[in-house]
Amino acid sequence: MEKYEVYQNEPVMFHNRAFSCIGTGRMDLALHKEYLDQLALVQKKIGFDYIRGHGLFCKDMAIYQEFITPDGSVKEEYNFTYLDMVMDAYQDLKIRPFIELGFMPEQMASGEETVFYWKGNITPPADYDKWARLVQNTLRHLMQRYGENEVLLWPIEVWNEPNLPGFWKDADRQEYFHLYEVTAKAVKEVDERLLVGGPAICGVDDVSWLQDFLDYVKEKKMKNTKKLIIMALIVSILIALVNINISNAADNAKIVLSADKTQISAGDKVVVTVKVTSISGVEEGIIGLSGTLSYDNTKFENVTLAALNNWDKPEYNAENGKFVTLKGDYVKSDEAVFTISLTAKSDVKLGDTKIELTDLQVSDINAEYEVANSNLSIKVLEKKQEQQPNTNTNTNTNTNTNTNTNTNTNTNTNTNTNNNNNSTSKNNNTPANSTTVKNTVVSNKNDNTTSKGKLPKTGLSGNILIVGGIALLLIGVFCLVKYNRYKGI
Repeated sequence: MEKYEVYQNEPVMFHNRAFSCIGTGRMDLALHKEYLDQLALVQKKIGFDYIRGHGLFCKDMAIYQEFITPDGSVKEEYNFTYLDMVMDAYQDLKIRPFIELGFMPEQMASGEETVFYWKGNITPPADYDKWARLVQNTLRHLMQRYGENEVLLWPIEVWNEPNLPGFWKDADRQEYFHLYEVTAKAVKEVDERLLVGGPAICGVDDVSWLQDFLDYVKEKKMKNTKKLIIMALIVSILIALVNINISNAADNAKIVLSADKTQISAGDKVVVTVKVTSISGVEEGIIGLSGTLSYDNTKFENVTLAALNNWDKPEYNAENGKFVTLKGDYVKSDEAVFTISLTAKSDVKLGDTKIELTDLQVSDINAEYEVANSNLSIKVLEKKQEQQPNTNTNTNTNTNTNTNTNTNTNTNTNTNTNNNNNSTSKNNNTPANSTTVKNTVVSNKNDNTTSKGKLPKTGLSGNILIVGGIALLLIGVFCLVKYNRYKGI
């Protein structure tokens, strides 16, 4: 059972699993035009991935028949005409079947107990070998008609809600466990890659049912599901961490940051645009983006996030920097997602600083995908001062003792000598306003003072991850060898 931890005031990515699978009534409804018209409308408006219905082996689908030969023996016959019509309709509407193996064909049933007005038989098979052959012949036909690669994507479920007496006679656990064992073996004999599971229980003694089922699986040396899943998850997560921390590579998408300016001074506002590009590893497209915003809070204030291109306004937690945003449509090409606005503080220190997005994940309707961190450098410079006007007025007064007074207003310094009567004319250059003009030049000097606000370090040491990965991989190989002994179950 998965466990999720949700913290107060922290945004959480919401996965709407309702879009994954839609439930229907009995499968033969898809033989009727009115039903298909409604399903087509649902697919157009919503677009589900899978559809799950009851009664695959019931009388209306006419798959299984028995008849007596002239020599008195019983012959089994399979007719997949209606099944093909239903599956073809699903294919045309681009929806895949979630195959529920049930209910019991009347001619194979061990009893007469039924459910619903269309009388789905809920009893175990009178002959488990016949049941196994029915399952195998059905799956082989589907793989032959629709292709192995397609059918391998169809989940297979053994029965429906056997913990309810209305769907499985007396809700008999041990009888269902035997049905599951026979059915799972039959499925894996067709192709071990087929996805088979159960029980699909519903709300009555579910904990004890699951515990007894797991104990039965362990006792019969079937697939040790719990250990294999845990090991697979550990190895997968470890490999993902190694890829992220060591190679810093991301095949799913890239997040790119750009700013309207890369040099700022105290009081300036910078707007950073967050853009998703190179979308390749997310087949259906991206509908969500989450991560952590990091910046030096000794340099910036008034940080706000604003959505672009019909994305939802990002939910942002200023305390830990976490953010998340969603979009109603799939994004398959480069697109700007949101902007980050930051204002440089009045007492900001000079030098380079980074705005960084870490712990980045993009998501489609089913899963989240790790992408590489992204950052942008901003240079903080000394604020420019306004230049004062130059009002230098030089008055050159040349006085001549020979009663000649010459007044010259020149911007240049002149020394005029008059030889008449041997009197020297003095050039008295005295500015009317003695003003010193300073041309302020922006300093490019970096302030190397270390700020108390440091960007957080993310990830683990690459060497530790490699060593741990090798160790866990060896354990995984050991588990895989054990698994192969019982993979037919």
